[in-house]
Amino acid sequence: MADATTPVAVALSRVAADQRARLAGAWPDAARGDAEALRRVRIATRRLRVIADIVRRADLVRHPRRLLPGLRRLARTLRPARDRLVARADLTSAARRHRWTVEQTRALGVWIERGVAREMRALRRAARDVDIDAIGARVSAAGEDIAGAGRGRLGRERLAAAIRRRAARVAAARRSCGALYEPDRLHALRIAIKKLRYLAEIAQAGTGADVPGLPALVREQRRYGRLHDRQMLVVDARALASTMTGERA
Repeated sequence: MADATTPVAVALSRVAADQRARLAGAWPDAARGDAEALRRVRIATRRLRVIADIVRRADLVRHPRRLLPGLRRLARTLRPARDRLVARADLTSAARRHRWTVEQTRALGVWIERGVAREMRALRRAARDVDIDAIGARVSAAGEDIAGAGRGRLGRERLAAAIRRRAARVAAARRSCGALYEPDRLHALRIAIKKLRYLAEIAQAGTGADVPGLPALVREQRRYGRLHDRQMLVVDARALASTMTGERA
């Protein structure tokens, strides 16, 4: 965390270094399918992508189009395994909350476990092609560029402008939801809130000043995240039901 006297560019370079260390530390366990490590890696990649977007707009790095090229691919690699693990946890939680019997949840549980096994195999295969050291080296190089070139070109005003842009996107996504339950539109709202939340956290770390509304963003992201996870469980149940209907036919 920066204090009020730390230049924003220097503080952001420190945040990037911290997230690089978190990414490298969690990656070995994440590559083996550990749920908590997967979560930590995904958070680190999200925050690094926020920083990458800030410095790309400020034109602070030598090769902006190649900045952290492995992060997006890394996120795509992890997402299916994470989704299957969340579905397993959600089914367990729902069964406990509603007092469903083992027999009532057996078929869906088996369906999800097959998905977990499938995605874990895919994750382990894909992880062999992820060069986490190369990603870390690019983060370090970008951090040096930020700290060196950004002292006079990256200030609070640029971060505030970025927050305003993201807030406008959240507002637009919320307006598009309307009164009916539309999973795709709620998913878009969740993503917009998530991006604003991580940007606000990065801005707070980079300026040393509290960002108004950040706690509310965290609560809203978690709320819509839970809703999204429940929707994915519904999708699983419908997919299973369709196969069972086909068998009976």
